Amino acid sequence: MLSVLSGVLAFLDQHAGAISALSTVVLVIITAWYVRLTGKLVVVNQNQLDQSKKAEADARRSEAQSRQQAIMDLFRIAHRLRSVLANLPRDKQRAEQIRRVTMWPETDVEILESLASSLGRPFDLNLLTIIPALRSIREKACEVQAVNRFTCGSRKIDHPEISGVISIVIDGIESARRQR
Repeated sequence: MLSVLSGVLAFLDQHAGAISALSTVVLVIITAWYVRLTGKLVVVNQNQLDQSKKAEADARRSEAQSRQQAIMDLFRIAHRLRSVLANLPRDKQRAEQIRRVTMWPETDVEILESLASSLGRPFDLNLLTIIPALRSIREKACEVQAVNRFTCGSRKIDHPEISGVISIVIDGIESARRQR
């Protein structure tokens, strides 16, 4: 066993230059292979980064478009509500007019609630205070419209309350429009 080991050492000693050169060539080949793989990884990572940036920009653009559409929907509904509210009577002498006003659909108020939560400040604060008033106005106006004109039954409909709520709603809508 010792003779084999001394034979191997003698061989290595005798061919040290060639073994060193061969080892260097192998290391150069391995290093070149690693350089090539690293280059491919850099390209793949750069492509992923570019795709990520593009996706982020697309998401931001889509979010901005969605927000803009939501604001447009908000003002479209607000305009429709404002038109209806403008047709509601503001004094007792014209209270009978409420029977001829076509009220907004309840879905408009539901859409407003959805828009309030999606748009955030300042819309959410304004809309969340206006929505209950809109529901109240719609409910009271629909009650008035449903009651027979000549017999109010035992239920008294307090028209000044409606006028007061109308004023609050109009002020709220005006305030929301000024903040835009």
